Amino acid sequence: MEVHLNPKEFSILSILHHSENSLKSKNRLKLLLYLSDKKLDDKFSIYSYKKGTVGPNPKNMQRDIDKLEDKNILVVTESYTFGGNKRYSYEVHHDSVEIFQNILENSNKDVKKLSDVINEICEEYGDIPLSNLMDIVREEYPKYYQNNFHLYR
Repeated sequence: MEVHLNPKEFSILSILHHSENSLKSKNRLKLLLYLSDKKLDDKFSIYSYKKGTVGPNPKNMQRDIDKLEDKNILVVTESYTFGGNKRYSYEVHHDSVEIFQNILENSNKDVKKLSDVINEICEEYGDIPLSNLMDIVREEYPKYYQNNFHLYR
């Protein structure tokens, strides 16, 4: 099955692939995308970002998530925290692992580099608790936070 993904869609799929095919937080996805973007050279960028209450907010990321869901690559599950806030979990559809491998095998060096950088970021930051990851990004890149105080998570 041949599927075409733009670089942003591929980046989201790559983060999920390198995170054992699932993530339990939209905020973690945003932060991993941002850190991956920062590690890439200036000639290649995944997203542009705007300020957000929990850190850098990739513009149009939700549109790309919706496209991946429409292509049956990504499964998005909504649930609620004890505080009543919405929580999004992301899992790759079972065929998506093969799709990811096919894209890598048939792609140019830039796509492979993108996947390698995302893999490095996921290995370095993937197991860090979300609150600690937010603190790391806030300290390093404070201009992307709407408020400078420590928010609950």
